[in-house]
Amino acid sequence: MSFFSNKIAFLLIMLLILFFTFSGTKASSFYSSKYFGQESALASTQGIGMGGLGIALIDHSGTNFLNPATVVPGGMTRLSAHFISESISMKNEAGSGHSNYLNANGLQLVIPFGDNIALSTGLAPLFIAAYDVREKGGSGTEAFEGLIHGKGSLNKLFMSFFGNIRNKLYLAGSFNYNFGKYDEQWKVTFVNSLYKNTSDINRVNYRGTNFTIGLVYNFTDRLRLGATLTTPMTLDAEANTTFNFRIKNADDEYEWGKTEDNDYTAKLPLAWGTGITYQLKKKWTFGIEYYTQSWENYEVNGHSAANDLKTTHRISMGCQYKHTTDPFERYYKHIPVRFGFYYRNLYFSYQNTNDIIEYAGTIGLGFPFYFYQCRLDLALAVGKRGSLEKNPVEEQIVNFMMTITGGEKWFVRHRKN
Repeated sequence: MSFFSNKIAFLLIMLLILFFTFSGTKASSFYSSKYFGQESALASTQGIGMGGLGIALIDHSGTNFLNPATVVPGGMTRLSAHFISESISMKNEAGSGHSNYLNANGLQLVIPFGDNIALSTGLAPLFIAAYDVREKGGSGTEAFEGLIHGKGSLNKLFMSFFGNIRNKLYLAGSFNYNFGKYDEQWKVTFVNSLYKNTSDINRVNYRGTNFTIGLVYNFTDRLRLGATLTTPMTLDAEANTTFNFRIKNADDEYEWGKTEDNDYTAKLPLAWGTGITYQLKKKWTFGIEYYTQSWENYEVNGHSAANDLKTTHRISMGCQYKHTTDPFERYYKHIPVRFGFYYRNLYFSYQNTNDIIEYAGTIGLGFPFYFYQCRLDLALAVGKRGSLEKNPVEEQIVNFMMTITGGEKWFVRHRKN
C-alpha cells in the first residue's frame, strides 16, 4: 500500500468536490420545476453504466446510495465522490432551447471493521430543482414578461450499518436525516413604466427523517438477489412568501415587503425495489431491476395532495464485461466495459393526464489505479424525457457521470520484528 498514492486520490476527490461545488449550476430540466424537482440517480456510476443497476450489484471497491447492503466492506476504508453533468436540448410548441446542469452528486465514506461489519456515512441529493421559465403576454403599452426562477434540493445525510452473515446474506440499515431548501422567484416586468414591476419570493426549508433497509442474498457465487425498502418520509416545511408589493384591499392600498408564513407537513410515500444479477464465466455480469414509489399516497397536513402525482416504475437492465482479475495481467484487461438501458415514468404529470416517460441507453468504463485500491468510474446516458405528442415539453438528454474512489486500509496492526 502506497501512502503517498492514496493521499493523492483523496486530494483529487476533495479538489473535484470544490470545483463542482463552486462551478455554478445552470438551469436543469424543465420538469424540475414541479414539486420537489427532478429525482437524482442513487445508483453508483458503475451501476449507471449498466442501466442504473444498484439493488443487487455488489461492489467491493465502490459505493452505492440505493441499497446499503451492496456496499460490502472488502477490507478497505473507501471515500467516494460522485459528480454529474446533464446537457438538455428541449422543445415545445413555441420553440426550442438548451440547458446545462453541473454539480456534485454525493459523497460516501465506508469504514470496515473486519470482513463482515462496516459503517457507512455520506451525503446524497434526492431531488434537484434548477429552472427558468419565461412567458410573454399583453400587447402594446400593456406588454410584459414573466419569469419564474427556481433552485433548490432535498438531500439525505445518512449513516448505515452493514453485516455479512456467512457470506450468504448481506444485511444493512440506514438512518436518513433529510433536509433541503428551495427558493422560487416570480418576476413580472412591464414595458410601460406606469406599471409597477413585481418580484415575489417563495422559500421553503425542509427537515425530516426516515429509514432504508436492504439485503442481498447469494444463492450461489454467481447468482444474487437484492431488495431495498425506504420508509415513508415526513417533512416539516417552514414556508414563507415575500411580496415585493401587493394590493391590500379593494381601495387599492398597497403593502411593501410583506412576508406571509405558510408552514406545513408533507409526507412522501414508501419506496421499494428488487433485482437480480448473474455472473457468467467470471467475466460477464448481467442484471435486471425494478424500483417503484407510490406517489399517489403523497400527503400534505394529513390530507391527500396527489392531484397529478403518479406511482413511479423504473426498469433497469445491463451488463458488465471484465476480462480478468489477475493483477499480473496487462492493465487494459482490468478495465470493465458496461452497457445498459433504463425506462421509467416521472412521479407527476401535467393536468393529471399522460405519464411523462424517460428512457436512455447507457455505457460506462472503470479505470483502477494505484495497485487497484482506487478507481475512476465514468458513465454516459443518452435518451429522451417527455414527448410533444403527450407532454408540454420534450427533452433530449445527455448525462455524464463520474465517480472517483480512494481506498486504504485502516486499523491494521503491524507486526514488530
